[in-house]
Amino acid sequence: MSQLDLMFGEIFQLLITCITYRNLRPVRENYRHVVFSWILTAYFVIFIFFLGRYLTQVFLNIDVTIMSKIVTSMMIPGLSQIILKNFGGTIFQKNFLILLNFVEQLYTRKEGNVWIQKIVDMELMKTIKIGNIFFRAYILLFSFTCAGLMITLILQDMMVISIPNLKPEDHAIIYHTIQSGTPFIAAVWNGLADFAIIFIGLCMLSFVKIINKMIASLTDEEIVVDCPDLLLRTMKKHVKMIEILGIFNDGVKLMSFIQIIMSVIMYLVMMFGMQLLSSEYSLYMMFCCVLVQLFLLCVFGEIIKSETEIIFWNLYLTNWYEMNLNDQKIILLMMMNSQNEIGLKAAGIYDVSLMAFVQILKMSLSYSAVILTFTK
Repeated sequence: MSQLDLMFGEIFQLLITCITYRNLRPVRENYRHVVFSWILTAYFVIFIFFLGRYLTQVFLNIDVTIMSKIVTSMMIPGLSQIILKNFGGTIFQKNFLILLNFVEQLYTRKEGNVWIQKIVDMELMKTIKIGNIFFRAYILLFSFTCAGLMITLILQDMMVISIPNLKPEDHAIIYHTIQSGTPFIAAVWNGLADFAIIFIGLCMLSFVKIINKMIASLTDEEIVVDCPDLLLRTMKKHVKMIEILGIFNDGVKLMSFIQIIMSVIMYLVMMFGMQLLSSEYSLYMMFCCVLVQLFLLCVFGEIIKSETEIIFWNLYLTNWYEMNLNDQKIILLMMMNSQNEIGLKAAGIYDVSLMAFVQILKMSLSYSAVILTFTK
């Protein structure tokens, strides 16, 4: 067994667990994690109720610190986002099962040609390494942010929830344990659930790069002689790419929309807080987390769009004029299919791209400045 097979075997088990947490439904009879994810869902619904109860009680109370109100206002959409995205994944579970099978076949299938297999192995190895680095960095980022939030809550003796029949002054330890521990649980849960989407996305991006490298290899006579059906293999992968990207887009369109809406709300709250309380560094850490989460989604949408557009130009740059008529027809058909824009669309309508990311930030900053003006 190769190193690639061993590395994939480990990360594939993690992927199954992550998809289970995202879909709240069993994936390959992974019932234990389904039960645990539903328990977490119930717990977070109750915790959001505690947050909302506290916010309604203190919103107009001038004796309660602004920081406490901001943290509560930020946590409500933040935790709601996790739950709503999971239910959004539940609706499209069939899409994720198809994508899971695609990833498994991508790593386990042998191409039957040394040149093509070398290209595939190189790209897939990069995907696993990037996936591992990302998973650790993502979890660490959210964990450090939660640690900063926990320290802020404890040092300032801040309350952000209201539990019925439990007074904060009499049960301070219970309050601090619940409101400090919950963000850590949310960070790990969100990291696992998001990793499912991101790793599948990385695999599809590798698949697109494999196709581009196969197209570039059409100009290499040595490879063409060794693999005379290279163009036909490339065309089949291109058709598969269009199909699988469509399935992925359908599967994440609702989650992308929820991510954008909730991110806008959190940006408004945190930008307002950072302008009002510039010395509260925990707000900057939380803002970075939300920023990274949306940025990664928009960057992926941008890269997928650009990589699929490159296919058209790579096909044009081949020696198509030296090919026989049948091969020219295949090239032309692939070029026609490549003219259709492929990218992520939130709710199937709005483009998920770097331009969308910039527009969201500009809009959030403008509205938070307006709100700050009226509150002064």
